[in-house]
Amino acid sequence: MKKTHGDTAFEASSRPAPVRTEMRWLTDYPGVHRERSECATPASEDELRAVLRWAVREGRTVTLRAGGQCLHGQSVGDDLVVDLSAFDRVSVDLTAGVVRAGAGARWEDVRAALPPGWVLPNLVTTGAASVGGTLVGNAASRFSSAFGREADGVRSARLMTADGDVLECNREGPHSELLDALPGSVGVLGALVSIEHTLLDIRHLVAGDGGVRVKTIAHKYLHVRSMLADLAHELRAPASRHCPRGAYGLLIPGGHALLFHSMYTRELRGRRMQNHRRRDPLRVIIERVFHEPSLNRAL
Repeated sequence: MKKTHGDTAFEASSRPAPVRTEMRWLTDYPGVHRERSECATPASEDELRAVLRWAVREGRTVTLRAGGQCLHGQSVGDDLVVDLSAFDRVSVDLTAGVVRAGAGARWEDVRAALPPGWVLPNLVTTGAASVGGTLVGNAASRFSSAFGREADGVRSARLMTADGDVLECNREGPHSELLDALPGSVGVLGALVSIEHTLLDIRHLVAGDGGVRVKTIAHKYLHVRSMLADLAHELRAPASRHCPRGAYGLLIPGGHALLFHSMYTRELRGRRMQNHRRRDPLRVIIERVFHEPSLNRAL
């Protein structure tokens, strides 16, 4: 017997889910992908384990979701969607220099939990995205040229497999290979439960109002080769944890280029982190253009 969600049909489960489910319309960040799906929202590891084991027995296709900020519909499924937004606990240990956050915690909540002047080396600039989502999406930031991608600052993670086992993935301990495989995995390895990130102390760069601010300076180049040479020089230079500075380039029509430098600043005119406006229509269009290969090549 089949039941239908919108235009999508799948096999009905022979037994009810171990936790309450509900039908919800789901979208991704730009709103391009939209599906009506059966959603389970476990509130504990025991409930998550029960849902995953039940889904395996019933042959369900599971999509993991938290912030729902992906660009290409990875968090929008047409069968069973497991919403991890309840895994949102955040704790800070300044002695160890780490922040531990549930996979469903949003970056705006992580930022709010940090004392003034403490940041992640690659602080994500959208507060609505989840900690687990940006890790499995292999997120980068304006400071990636100095500190690598977000995953390079992850010290450990708890991962629940489809059979309900919880694996402690540690940089220098067991399952280190899984920790390296998480970036870009978009949930195929299992459900992230929590992540531990290293912190960066920039208290000496806190603005006068106590906020963390960033300024970005753009330099225009008439020739791409000149920009690439300067960018290569920046990338070879050792990263400074005292005064972090990120560099990235952009090709523009006419054979010209731009080189951007981002840095933390005490100036009040600097932009507060996070500065990403989720519902800005122009930003949605720009990001879609950058992610379309044919349009990207044309630019």
